[in-house]
Amino acid sequence: MSFGTLYIVQGILFFLACVMTAHAQVPVPEKFTLFDGERVFQSDGSRGPFSISDRAIEASSERVWVDGVLLVRDRDYVVDADRALLTLLRDVARGVEIVVRFRQRPLVIAPVVQRRQFQPGKGSGDQSIVRVFSPPVVRDRDEEQKLTIGGHKSISVTAGSQHAVHQALQLRISGEVAEGVNLLTVLSDRNLPIGEQGGSKRLQELDRVFFQVDADQVSATLGDLDVAFDGTVFGRYRRQLQGARVLAHREKGQVAVFGAVSRGRWETRRLVTVEGFQGPYSLSGGGLRGQIVPESERVYLNGRLLIRGDGADYTIDYERGHVAFMPEIPIGVESRVTVEYQVIDAGMRSRLMGMESRVSLGEGMSVGTTLIRESDRSALSPGPTAVQRQLGVVYATYTPWSNARVSGEVALSDRDSGSGRGVRMDGAWTERDFEVTARFRQVGADFEAFERLDRGRAAGRWGWQADTARTAQREGEVAVRWDLGKALSVTGEYGQHVGVVRTDRKSVGIRSPVGMYRYESLGRDSGGMRRHEGQVEVSMGEVVPGFRFSLENGVGDGVSSSSLFYATRPRVLPQGIDKQELVWHLGIGEGRNWSWMSELKYRKFRQRETVWQDSLRGWLHTHRAQVTNWRGWIFSGSYTHGEIQIGRERQQTTTHLGRVRLGHSRPGASHQITYRVSSTRVSQPIFVEVASGLGEYIWEDANGDGLRDVEEFVPDIDGDYVRVYDYGQFAPARDGALGMRVEIDFRRLIGDAHILSAVALDASLRTERQIAIGTRHAAPWDLFGFDAGAGILGARRDGLVRLYLFRYHRRGSLRLTARVRDQVNRAFYGGAAESFVQGGALGKLRPVDRLELETEFDLEHRAREGAGAFAYRIDGASGALRCAFRSAHKWYLRLGVLGGRDWEGIRALRAWHIGVQPEVIYALPGRGRLRGRLDWTRVWATDTVPLFLGLARGNRQGQNWAWRLGMDYRFGKYVSARVMYDGRVRPARQTIHLGRVEMRAVF
Repeated sequence: MSFGTLYIVQGILFFLACVMTAHAQVPVPEKFTLFDGERVFQSDGSRGPFSISDRAIEASSERVWVDGVLLVRDRDYVVDADRALLTLLRDVARGVEIVVRFRQRPLVIAPVVQRRQFQPGKGSGDQSIVRVFSPPVVRDRDEEQKLTIGGHKSISVTAGSQHAVHQALQLRISGEVAEGVNLLTVLSDRNLPIGEQGGSKRLQELDRVFFQVDADQVSATLGDLDVAFDGTVFGRYRRQLQGARVLAHREKGQVAVFGAVSRGRWETRRLVTVEGFQGPYSLSGGGLRGQIVPESERVYLNGRLLIRGDGADYTIDYERGHVAFMPEIPIGVESRVTVEYQVIDAGMRSRLMGMESRVSLGEGMSVGTTLIRESDRSALSPGPTAVQRQLGVVYATYTPWSNARVSGEVALSDRDSGSGRGVRMDGAWTERDFEVTARFRQVGADFEAFERLDRGRAAGRWGWQADTARTAQREGEVAVRWDLGKALSVTGEYGQHVGVVRTDRKSVGIRSPVGMYRYESLGRDSGGMRRHEGQVEVSMGEVVPGFRFSLENGVGDGVSSSSLFYATRPRVLPQGIDKQELVWHLGIGEGRNWSWMSELKYRKFRQRETVWQDSLRGWLHTHRAQVTNWRGWIFSGSYTHGEIQIGRERQQTTTHLGRVRLGHSRPGASHQITYRVSSTRVSQPIFVEVASGLGEYIWEDANGDGLRDVEEFVPDIDGDYVRVYDYGQFAPARDGALGMRVEIDFRRLIGDAHILSAVALDASLRTERQIAIGTRHAAPWDLFGFDAGAGILGARRDGLVRLYLFRYHRRGSLRLTARVRDQVNRAFYGGAAESFVQGGALGKLRPVDRLELETEFDLEHRAREGAGAFAYRIDGASGALRCAFRSAHKWYLRLGVLGGRDWEGIRALRAWHIGVQPEVIYALPGRGRLRGRLDWTRVWATDTVPLFLGLARGNRQGQNWAWRLGMDYRFGKYVSARVMYDGRVRPARQTIHLGRVEMRAVF
């Protein structure tokens, strides 16, 4: 079959689907609103997860039908409402129609709230009047068009030493535009530059564009699309694109068509995992080589789709291309991790077109097609298309009787490197408690689909193969299932796969209310593999004990298909491989406001060369507990500890993974404790030069060697360098972090009558330590103290205590502050430790209503160990006096005088600084205010001051000037403007002038 024939078949089915969609009489079970959704698709033989919407859905709002039978939530399926994913809890034959109806959350922007302080004209007291404006709801005057419009728009122009024009837009329109026709529009443009000619960006260049029109049975979407074709195996397709999509659906047919462009490419990577190492793992195509499209990734662990989030399964850095796993997801050498993601490639633009159609031709007969075309063209130089790919699929499902079903697919792929074909057939027959299923698939060597053909557990059905392996494959399989009643059933399977090698697969299993067992045998030309899996779980009230095991044994040719070689394969394979995994678990209180789970896992891997030898053996125990809203307490925690021996030398490796959150809140007091221990890796940072004034660091040759050492880059607001990370110099480490915070307000806790009611306390401790594997400990009690000894790769301890006296008193208050910080980083300054101690006092006094006095005094000591060029020992003292006066005639005057002295002991260097900070504000009642501020600082020193010392609060020797002139003005209730002019003059640096005009409208 050629693509010409496929196009003809596609056109015929498209025509039939359109006819059926336009003329079929469908009983409407209920009236859908704008936020109701329906997804109709055919099962691919797996349990999912299936994407049912492009946005979050309301919890418990869904209803699921499989072949017309309504399923029961939590018994037949589970739904992740936030990610709109449906996962079935029982097997469904391929080709069976699944209908999902749900209530989806509206795509609306966050409400915008503006607060503005107005100076009162006359009256008693000096308190400012605070008025709050919220975005209005604008409705069309035409009663037949019930539209809701909201959002905001701002434009900013910067001129002077730097030139930039930015805009931000958020617009939402939703409602009914005609009878039965609903509109939902979302436009978002987060500070994208305006074009060189002054015009705004085109729609396709906005950050987020979404237009959706829903009619009776037609839905049209324009803008940013989440395309998901899941109806077939060969034609699976999921992308985040920019384009248009039209969907028409009725009971007898469904048509979906899209056309889009994309600047990204799709990549799939199997991660080479390290025992006990949670990440970050680097993804190809990320970091300096590009950026991963946010929220495009899908991360699988042992066939299970993970959930993104700090409190979930993993986190990902889209800019640097790193993925890290939470302590609750222990990673070992046997973990099978696959990451699929989309990478932005500015030098390549892809054009895509696709269509998916399905039509019912009569009783029990339905056919459909999927057609996808993708072409890559260089965005930097004109010319012919670099790569073309197209895929066409024709599939059909026939149900001659209620207990029999047959389905099949024929696919054809074509690209510049060649074309290939794929064929698939499935069948199922059920007679009372007995079921027989069969499937056949043949794929040519040059056939290439857009997605993986096998997902989850099916990916290793015939043994694990390298992703790069592309060869002709043919496989067939027959399975039987016999239900014996009372949730007891037995299964048997036999299949054959012919590819690089021939594999014969045999499987038997049994499932009961208390557990299951399955045996698999994979026979190859010379050798094979055997697998045993089982699970037993008994519910005894709130206590649920259980046991599961997984055994895998391979010899000869079966060794190469072991799951241990999932991501990488050694050059020389052993003669045999043996994997054993035994797990005992115990759960208590599941579903209540408290719960506990413990798990003990034993792992043993052996390799045979001349005799069997242990390559890994160890224990891993995990404990999880959770308490929610028990007398104000909230607690969640998990801890994993593992001990393994690797290799003939029996090298000992210890794994510690854990995270604890503890909080308690009551009026006047709150306590929070967090603890985390994981495995990570530290890296050597590198600095890249950018345009002058656009960076975050400047370089100072402190040691005079002319080399740009990492220690010589100093943070600067108008820097010339930015900091990135070198991906090639990572070192594994164990990371532990502890955080504690206590807030006490005795006034709210014990009332005003007690003497302690004038006291408030805020104390926090944050400590973190990175240690070399196997050298030190990272338990919570180990992190209270600071340690910079051998084995410490990096450490930091930061303690802060604030004591308030008369914090809310009208006439005056006092705040005492103490801070201690110790840190060390082996990648900087020769690994020398640093210490910082500071104490200070801040007092406020209001002798009369319109006058406020403020005084501040600080003492500090900073030191870095060693005797090299970057060592220092600094003692400093500084003080400030500020006075603020609010006149009765709209004027607000503020004057600050500050000064200080720093003494560096190693260099015998002294530095003094004084400064004056006047500020004037003139209020425009009901409209805005005018503001002017000047900051002058003069620095003297006995010698040249290196910048990295940070003397004189970071100011340079000589006179340092900074000023700001600005105006805020409100033209109306919902339109405001801001004009600002900033300038900075510093010795040995370029003078900076920045003018900025910004307008903002809320509607």
